[in-house]
Amino acid sequence: RVPLAELASTLRELSQSDTAPKGEPPLRTERQQLVTTRTAQHRYRTALEKLWGGKCPLTGVSIPALLRASHAKPWKDCTDAERIAPYNGFLLEVRMDALFDQGFISFDDDGKLMISVRLGKEEIQKLGLSGLQGLPWVKPDHLPYLRWHREHVFKML
Repeated sequence: RVPLAELASTLRELSQSDTAPKGEPPLRTERQQLVTTRTAQHRYRTALEKLWGGKCPLTGVSIPALLRASHAKPWKDCTDAERIAPYNGFLLEVRMDALFDQGFISFDDDGKLMISVRLGKEEIQKLGLSGLQGLPWVKPDHLPYLRWHREHVFKML
């Protein structure tokens, strides 16, 4: 049994919030946001698959389950338009995605692979980076995102 005063307080709190209490199913606005986000992410990935021919431009891996729709400017830092802009990212194989996401690799304005000095020669070899050249092409629309990545994510030192 819940005291009437507590129930009234909880209802008032819920009516002012768009999130469900912990352990409860999501509210309608949360579900709508999840659907909107997933739809945007699907559109973004589909655009990257088309742009990069369904394969990682670094490694050539084309197994969909091993490819990630990476953002040069991370989702959390983007406007809604930037989140779905295909030139804000690359279709990267999971290892390359993790390295890019964590700032261990980036690309210069010509698409040449940049490797952080935080990776030693042994790690570079083990990760398969030593033989990689970079992106086969870069469009002008990529440049602001690549610059953002180099300035805010890439760990040069």
